[in-house]
Amino acid sequence: GARTLTVTLGDPLTGLSNRRDFLEKLDAAVARHKRTGRTFGLILTDIDKFKSVNDTYGHSVGDEVLRQVSGVFHTDLRETDLPARYGGEEFIIVLEETDLEGSKVIANRLREQIGALVFDSDQGPFSRTISMGVAMWPSDHTDLDQLIEYADQALYHSKTHGRNQVNAWSEVIDV
Repeated sequence: GARTLTVTLGDPLTGLSNRRDFLEKLDAAVARHKRTGRTFGLILTDIDKFKSVNDTYGHSVGDEVLRQVSGVFHTDLRETDLPARYGGEEFIIVLEETDLEGSKVIANRLREQIGALVFDSDQGPFSRTISMGVAMWPSDHTDLDQLIEYADQALYHSKTHGRNQVNAWSEVIDV
């Protein structure tokens, strides 16, 4: 008989898009924004000291942290925005039709909400912060690989300058 091919485009743990699905949707976002002439923000995030969560509390608690963090993205972002699990404890988000200031406001709101989450463990409750880097299309770059690289550089700046913060590539790069 005929076999059905099931393709999963999501990350089963978080319910968000996975990296491959995200990159396809990112191409579509660029096509849309080229037509409208509007900008979008790209945010790359990393849960601070996530490895220590798995090491200290176990992977099931680490999974719960990832689920709750992605829950903030599900509930707090607009329907048009695109959050995805980029890998490990890294998430990536497209903020549709958003300028730099708006992107930073949204990123900081997400950062505060995630920092306020409390996770349960055998060793008592704990919380985690998140660092974020923002790059803007098309002002920072129109090449998507380069745009993601710029968001990654801004994220790295956030992590090396104290974590739990949002930085925009255009504001931290040495021009």
